[in-house]
Amino acid sequence: MLELMIVIVIIGVLAAVAVPVYNKNVEHAKRAEGEAALGSIRRQVQAYYGEYGQYPIAALSRIITQDWHDIKPEELDGTWFNRFSYYYQCTDGVTYLIGLHRGDVLPEHRSLNERGQYQDWDVKVDE
Repeated sequence: MLELMIVIVIIGVLAAVAVPVYNKNVEHAKRAEGEAALGSIRRQVQAYYGEYGQYPIAALSRIITQDWHDIKPEELDGTWFNRFSYYYQCTDGVTYLIGLHRGDVLPEHRSLNERGQYQDWDVKVDE
């Protein structure tokens, strides 16, 4: 009987250690998927800049509704995010923001700017 209790305690300790590690890895995978798509969108923005000398000017809206890129909507569909998760905004042709709407997936929204810097922000938008 004592041996069984020791085994149960050991399993409990292992589970207490493993679950947080697993959850952290899942969140890392979600963030990596979003950042990969943000990087793809950024390459399209930079290609536009190379051709026209400024970033595409657009009010804050979903990427798939804009016509300055050649991204196919299904290219933005992944396990955790989809084509409706990504936004772009540029009002002056010089600075831009590509956004990833967190939905129910991440604790905060994720964005990427023209300097290649990621930022997390917590703002109520269309939730």
